[in-house]
Amino acid sequence: MVERNRAQADSDIDMRMLVHQSKAGAVIGFKGETIKGLREKTGCKINVYQDPAPHSSDRLIKVAGQPDKIATCFGEILLILNDIPPKGINVS
Repeated sequence: MVERNRAQADSDIDMRMLVHQSKAGAVIGFKGETIKGLREKTGCKINVYQDPAPHSSDRLIKVAGQPDKIATCFGEILLILNDIPPKGINVS
């Protein structure tokens, strides 16, 4: 039983967050430089989906990796998004 818990703790997981479509570009950055830097810095796989979620103005960001690395990655993403106000339509 201990081995199973240890294996689960070492396995990759993925988490998702919704970001207003006008802010998603900040996570990607000019020519993808910001997202590339986040991937290198955190070791996570990051995917920003192109289309907004159905009936929403939010885009999905999926982050996969070790739980501690995901937490670091989300922290970095939130720092990037903190000073950027949403622009345009906002559908909740």
